[in-house]
Amino acid sequence: MENGTVTSEMALPILGFMSHHELDELMDEAGAFTHELRKKGYKFADPFFSLLFLSSTHLPYIRITPQGLFDVMQRKLLFPNRPLGKA
Repeated sequence: MENGTVTSEMALPILGFMSHHELDELMDEAGAFTHELRKKGYKFADPFFSLLFLSSTHLPYIRITPQGLFDVMQRKLLFPNRPLGKA
């Protein structure tokens, strides 16, 4: 997202982490998505692992959960999730 507009995406409609696409097509999509992230300054090895670990509450520190931003070490919800368009 940039200024409220989706600039790049890779749809994973099956449980949020799988696709119906053939492997060759999926590899092309993943490459294009990673390329766009790198253009925006992403410098880590694998964006898909980064996204996976952001929500892994078995790991310490701040995580993204369906309930909102969660501090695992303090067992505390920092910022509750809210419906889109609500302030």
